[in-house]
Formats: sequence, C-alpha cells, structure tokens
Amino acid sequence: MALRAHALALCLAVLTSLASPALADGMEGLTPDSAAAEIYGFDQLKGLGEEAELVFDYRLEGRMVDEAFADEVILAFKRAGKKGDHGYDVAATLFAKGAAREIGPLVASKFNPILLIFFQHDVNQMSRGTGGSSHYFRNVIRHSMGMKGAFRAEDVTAEVAGKTVKARRISFTPFVSDSHKAQMSKLMTKRYSITVSDEVPGGIVALETATPAPPDQPGEGPMLHEIYQLREVR
Repeated sequence: MALRAHALALCLAVLTSLASPALADGMEGLTPDSAAAEIYGFDQLKGLGEEAELVFDYRLEGRMVDEAFADEVILAFKRAGKKGDHGYDVAATLFAKGAAREIGPLVASKFNPILLIFFQHDVNQMSRGTGGSSHYFRNVIRHSMGMKGAFRAEDVTAEVAGKTVKARRISFTPFVSDSHKAQMSKLMTKRYSITVSDEVPGGIVALETATPAPPDQPGEGPMLHEIYQLREVR
C-alpha cells in the first residue's frame, strides 16, 4: 500500500518529544575509525556566530510514495549567553512552506540538531511502516555507527549557497548484518549517507537514506529515498 507523502510530513509532529540525545549531542567516547567518529568527531557549530539560520531542502520520493514531497527545514541558532551551560538555543521549523511544525527550543553545544531530527524521523517512520520498535531501530543504528570500519567514506565536493566546498560523505548499512535481518528483509540494504564539512557553518551538508527495492519487486528506483540538503546559511 502506498504511503502518502503529506501523511509522512504530518507525522513529524512527534518530534516534540525528542528523547534521543545519544544520536545528537551525547556521543562521548567515540570509537576510532567508526561512522560516528567521522560524523560527530569535530565541532560542527564552529563558525556559526551569535545567530544563524540553516535552511535545508527536504525531499521524499520513491515507489512507496504516491507523489514526491518537497519542502524545507529551518534551524534558527541563537547563542545561549555567558550563563548558559550550552552553546546555542535552537528553534526548528519543519516544512516551513506548508503545514509548518515548530520544535524547540533545542539545545546544542557541539553538534547540529538536524542530526537528531533526521534520525528521530527515520526511526519513527520505520516503526510505523513495519510495526517494529523505534527503540530497536535506534539501537541498531547506534550500534552500527559505533562499529570500527563498518562504513564507507568518500572525499567529495558539495555546492552550498553557490560556493563549492570540500566535504566527506559517510555511508553505512546498519541492518545488513543485524540478527533480525530475516524479519526486516525490506530494510536489509537500506543505506544511510551523511555528508559533513568543516567549511560550512553547522558542519552538515546533507543527510540521506535510500531503501532499494527487494529482488522480488523488479523495476526502476528505490522504495524510498529521503534527503535533507543544506541550501543556505543566513
């Protein structure tokens, strides 16, 4: 049964409960040569200044979606001040062009909260689509990201606000070796790709998931493809 893109958009309202700090600002003790170390191993918020807005283009498409859905996600950062125990207060606006959803204020000291939004949305979506536990999906992703050598890294260039920057794309497939992969066969080859760069404020250039079609469903295109792409900093 196809999923309606606007229904997937509305489901992001659950992010008001944001209860997974380990996928955002709490990744202490990073394992060297792991996806987590590549993604979280630098100060992503360096260079943001006192206030800044990061604007991400969002797109969801694929065979499971009746029609592609496109909008934008805006994160507004404001320095917490000398008395604050964190770097920034952050207000997030999801799908600002349509049925906007406000989240926050969030707090951020080193890592960009777009990571939290991305991962939380992803596990909630998988939970609804399969009936599996969001806690289970979150743990599988966290475990995969923490495994030494269980990722692919590529040096790439990216275009942000008309400027070409050097970046690094980190890709991993968390479910391919999971003990429950037989029950989650549709997710087994799902790939996560996160592009980071210390040349852009916020450190995150793009976040992407792609779920290929299983062998018994031949045809063109993935079942689902979702991407957040940094468009501008203002």
